[in-house]
Amino acid sequence: MRPVFVSPQFQRLLLDDDGSFRGKLGVEWEEFVRARLVRTVEDPETGLMKHFRFKPDLRFVEVKAVGPLPSLTDRDLSTIMQHLTEPEVSRKFFPPETFEFHGFTAIHAVDVTLSEVISELGRDLIVNNSIVPREGFSRLQDRLRTLFGRPEGNV
Repeated sequence: MRPVFVSPQFQRLLLDDDGSFRGKLGVEWEEFVRARLVRTVEDPETGLMKHFRFKPDLRFVEVKAVGPLPSLTDRDLSTIMQHLTEPEVSRKFFPPETFEFHGFTAIHAVDVTLSEVISELGRDLIVNNSIVPREGFSRLQDRLRTLFGRPEGNV
């Protein structure tokens, strides 16, 4: 997955020099693609962590069958509908090699740093003794710096 056109802000925050995505995912790549989860990157100017949720726009993608389409029973359709977010289920009914994808996908990266940091802080404070060790306190301090946009100094 390589972008071909991006905004300067997207380039600065989310892409390495070779065009690959920067940062880390909280899940494996397959889970990210399936659920469109949050990607975390370090802002090169401030050093603070930023969190982005990717929202794809698939309007410009056309799917063409290159092989015979399966005939589906009502039960098959029900199974597919119950497992829409599980590509491995759809794969049983629609083998990928029988389709071609044409076009492009537009992706909008939404900054969700505020909500993500508040959630992380809540998780940290709920866990007993999570901030007592030095690492826990440092993690809490880093999250507060991100929350308040304070890259340096005490929070």
